[in-house]
Parts: sequence; C-alpha cells; structure tokens
Amino acid sequence: MKSSYLIAAFITLVTIGWVASGVFSTEEDPSVVEAALRPPMAVEHEASVPQVRVRRMTAETRVNSLIVLGETQASRIVEVKAETGGRVVETGAEEGATVEAGTLLVRLATDDRAQRLSRAEAAVARWEDRYSADQGLASSDYVSRQRVLESKAALEDARANLAAIQLDIDRTTVTAPFSGILADRLAEEGDYLSISDPVARIVDLDPLEVVANVTESDIGRLTLGQPGSATLVTGREISGTVSYIAPVADGVTRTFAVKVSFSNPSGAVPEGMTAEVRLPLESTRAHHISPALLALDDEGRMGVKLVDEDNRVVFHPVVVGRDGASADGLWVEGLPDPATLIIVGQEFVRAGQRVEPVDTETIKANTQALAAADRAALEAGRAPAATIRSVLAPREGAEQ
Repeated sequence: MKSSYLIAAFITLVTIGWVASGVFSTEEDPSVVEAALRPPMAVEHEASVPQVRVRRMTAETRVNSLIVLGETQASRIVEVKAETGGRVVETGAEEGATVEAGTLLVRLATDDRAQRLSRAEAAVARWEDRYSADQGLASSDYVSRQRVLESKAALEDARANLAAIQLDIDRTTVTAPFSGILADRLAEEGDYLSISDPVARIVDLDPLEVVANVTESDIGRLTLGQPGSATLVTGREISGTVSYIAPVADGVTRTFAVKVSFSNPSGAVPEGMTAEVRLPLESTRAHHISPALLALDDEGRMGVKLVDEDNRVVFHPVVVGRDGASADGLWVEGLPDPATLIIVGQEFVRAGQRVEPVDTETIKANTQALAAADRAALEAGRAPAATIRSVLAPREGAEQ
C-alpha cells in the first residue's frame, strides 16, 4: 500500500517537471511565444499570399505578315521553233550560256534559195521596165489603160515573191528572240528541221518571279506594287514587289495566284526553287513572351496571367500574331501596355488571388550587387561568404 503511494507521487513529480520545463523553454524563445500568441487567421493570411516572379513588359510595334510557300518562276520561257525547213549546218550558243537578243542558235542550209532569189530579183527588174514603158505609151495612147494596170499588178506580184524568198532565206538563221539563258538546245548540226520543229528553249530569269497561292480570306489584303520578300531553301533572302494578283480563283483549291517579282540580273537564282514568301500587312502592337507563359482559363481561352495594381492575379486573353512564332518566343496581341506578367509561379496561382510580386529587375540588381561585392572582397583578400549570406538572406527568406 505504501509502495503505491510512492509510485503515484513519483509520477506526479515527473509530470509537473515536464510541464514546467515546457513553460520555461517557451519563455526563453520569444519566437515560439509569438507564434503561439499569433491569431490563427493571421497565420492563414500570410500563407495564402505566395510569391511570384514578374516582369514589366511594354509592347512593340510589329508588322503582321502573310507567310505562304511559293516557287521561283522565270518571267519568260520561250521554245524557239523553226519557221522554215532545212538541214542544220551550224549551231551557236551552248546550253546554259547567257544569250543576248539576236544571238545565233542554229543556221539552216539555204539550198536553192539563192537561185530562187536571183530569179525573183530578175523578174522584178523586168516588170519594172515593162511597167515604166507601158506608162509612157499610155500617155501617147499607144497602149490601153488596161495594159498599164496589168503591168503594175505583175510588178507587185514579182516584188511580193522576192520579199517572200528573202524572208525564207532570213529564216534559215534562227536567233534568240530576247536576252536570257539558253536552257536547252533541241537541234544539232545535221538535223533536218521542218516548220514548227523546236530549236531551243530560252528562259528569262530577270526579273525572277515567286508564285504563291493565297486564300480567299487574305487576297483582299494585298495590293499591286506592295513590297514582299522571300527566303529560299538555301537561306538566301530576296526582296521585291507584288507584280500580279490573279483575278480568278483556282477552281479546285479556291486560292488565288500571287506573283512577287525580284531582281535577278546574274540569273543566280534558278526556276523551280521552293521559297517562303512574306507579304507585310498592317502593323500592330505586340508583346514578346515565352510560350511557356501561355495558359487556358475555365472557358478554354488562351492567355497569360498578370498582376494588377492591387497585386492580384488577372487572366488576360491573348491572340498569337500571324507570324508570331519565332525561335526565341511568341509575339502576342491583346495585352495592356505596359503589362506586368507573371513569369515564374503562374501555374500555382489563380485569377483573383493576391500575390507578392518579385520583379526580375530587382533580382538582377541584387545579383549584380552580389557579384560586385564578391569581387571587392576577393581583391581585399577576404572571403565573400559573409557577403553572399547578407545579400541572399532577404531573398531566401522571401522564397521560403
């Protein structure tokens, strides 16, 4: 019985000592007392204000462009054909050569054309004399007026025959009709050509044209003479103007052909190359952002999260520009100017929520100050660890 009292007394003393030790330790640590006395609502309020990293951005003037794929095309392609028959006795320029208007392509044998020319010239001379004599006799009434008319008709017929023979002889020499590049020579020495047989194919690459197809919704935004540019598959960029807009849509694709003409004096850009055509349209104000900042609201709208003047999150819908995608981000339209964008932590906050914004410029300034202080400490022979802690302490406390 006595031992039971002793055990109970021992347990009571231990309990009193444990409670007393807790009170004394709390009095020694003011932070624990402050946390215990802080109202529960205050703790909950501070926990509900997260930090987010923000950046203040201003819009830039940007020209929207219509971007379509096209293909280079020669301004002229002509298949030169024989206009008379004969055997090829001489060839001129080689394939791939640059030719001027009048450059020899092939020459045909004249055969009996020289003899026919001589006979035609003699016939003209004979009928000129006959006509002149008849006119003199008619003035003296020695011949009738009818004979004079017959002589005149015969003379005109002889002259026409002479001109036809001369033209046929001229056509035995086939020349380039305009300056360009001899793409193909289709007749060689020894070939016999008939009328309309192909002789050569000449292309005119200056100016060069890039042909693209534009949709119905965009064709009305283009005008003749407006500037345009193209990027070839080789990476080369060329600039020109819109020279043609089709008045009728393609019956199958319902698109309109558009041609952009470029200067190509050396013919360095050939026909048939794929090109990305850029046609500038209206100018707008846009912000350049990272695609990682884009989000969807409950209605499925695409936008970004901003911080307003009351430090509350605002979801703002945006529209990506027509050519907004680039290697380093997106150009979006529809944001206020300027706009305070949440760039870190946007996925953890919702619209209407109060946040504590931390500006990236402030962080950048702190980082620069840290680096400068470290350099100064090292130059003075001191370790920079204390400096690092002093500069980072406010940020580390804020991020926790």
